[in-house]
Amino acid sequence: MKTPYLFSGLSSPTSTSSRRRPGSRSLGWGESLFENHVFHQPRDLDPGLRRGDEPEKQLNPINRYKTPWVLILFFSCFLLLRFHAFAENKMEQDATKMVSLQDVLKIAQKQNPAIKAAQKRWEAEMESISPSRSFPDPVLTFVTYKEELQTRAGPLEKKYGISQKFPFPGKRKIKGKVAKEKARMAEEAYKSKSLKVFSQVTNAYYELFYIDQSIRVNQQLADQIRHFARVAERKYATGSQTQSSVFRAQVELAKILNDLITLKQKRISALARLNSFLNRPTREPLAPEKPTHLTFDDKAEDLIKVAKKYRPEILAANALLGKSEAATSLAVRQYFPDLTVGYEISKIGSGNTNTTFDGKDAEAFRFQVNVPIWFNQMNSQYREAKAMRASSEALLMDWTNRTMFEVEDLTVKMETATRLIKLFKDTVLPQAEQALKSSQSGYEADRVRFLDLLDSIRTLLQFELEYYRYEANFGQAKAELERVMGIPLSEAKKLN
Repeated sequence: MKTPYLFSGLSSPTSTSSRRRPGSRSLGWGESLFENHVFHQPRDLDPGLRRGDEPEKQLNPINRYKTPWVLILFFSCFLLLRFHAFAENKMEQDATKMVSLQDVLKIAQKQNPAIKAAQKRWEAEMESISPSRSFPDPVLTFVTYKEELQTRAGPLEKKYGISQKFPFPGKRKIKGKVAKEKARMAEEAYKSKSLKVFSQVTNAYYELFYIDQSIRVNQQLADQIRHFARVAERKYATGSQTQSSVFRAQVELAKILNDLITLKQKRISALARLNSFLNRPTREPLAPEKPTHLTFDDKAEDLIKVAKKYRPEILAANALLGKSEAATSLAVRQYFPDLTVGYEISKIGSGNTNTTFDGKDAEAFRFQVNVPIWFNQMNSQYREAKAMRASSEALLMDWTNRTMFEVEDLTVKMETATRLIKLFKDTVLPQAEQALKSSQSGYEADRVRFLDLLDSIRTLLQFELEYYRYEANFGQAKAELERVMGIPLSEAKKLN
């Protein structure tokens, strides 16, 4: 019985072809006609050799063309994988790239939209100073008559004229002062907005720092609990520990892992908030640096004196008071008239009279003054200006009192944070770490219960988180104090 084959080019090892040419051989098992007939025998072979007797050194034609492409494909895949690994590594490096607070503040200064808007308002107010002190536009007059008006010198045909209004002396100067004080208010508003944005950026920066440190501390403690969970399992296997210790370790580990998930979610929100102030994409990577110079020894009285001189809100209130005083002076001058001076020339037709003035143009100078008789309106303007002046004085006093309180409050916060940072760094944290090491060695030697070990771990976790919270609070309070003062603390020390 013959064995069936799916391909006509394959023959059974036991069958022969009746049409085989002399000198040819049967196709071996698995060989194809393509391999034997498409590629002819190379010419450099000995013609006396049969196909079945070809030397081993003669390469198969398919392999000769296929091998380079396999190598190219292999190296292409290798390079692609290496590039992908490099890209992932670069992304991780970017995500953990440390950026200093000063660099972040420079980005905010250049890119924050609120700062740009305040700056443009200031520039706009500066441009209004010069026009406010200018004279009104002159008035050019041209009159033509539908019917000629007869005069002694001839018919009046047309009339030309020009006039200029001159406000009462002092009005233009006062208007310029009002515009100048408004520009000064816009300038202080720009400074205030910049300091406020800097404070918000610093607050978000140190909040992100605290979250990063919390994630790091929780990850380290999770590794420790994993280690002691394995120790508890070994002790349970040997019978020296109950199974409840293993369960407690697993529960504590699950709690820390749950806290890590929450902290990572908070980090995404904190990073988005910081990037929003920098006018960047919300997921733009950024890692804050650890705060430095965590000391504070300034006195509140000295800082209050500096804040009264440099706080933008106080300076803006002073500018508003100056504007109100100028507006009051301007309201008084509204009782005095303005002068208008004009020149006119009338075109007279000639040839209609026998006088010596026939056809002679008439020239005239015109002087006008307005008569301020609506005293109710002017009195209302004066009372309005006085009320605005009183309001400005009260606002200035309010900002002064608020500044004194805020400087005092922030000074206390910074002093408290400084003492707590020193206390935790020098005393609390070393003692908590020593207590944990003692509990670790005692637990491994079966002298300390697992619950006591967990309590030591929780205590160290709590103290480390409090320590980093105090560091973040110090940086945030410092930024807020500099916002209230209007200048950095380093410059304030030089002034004192």
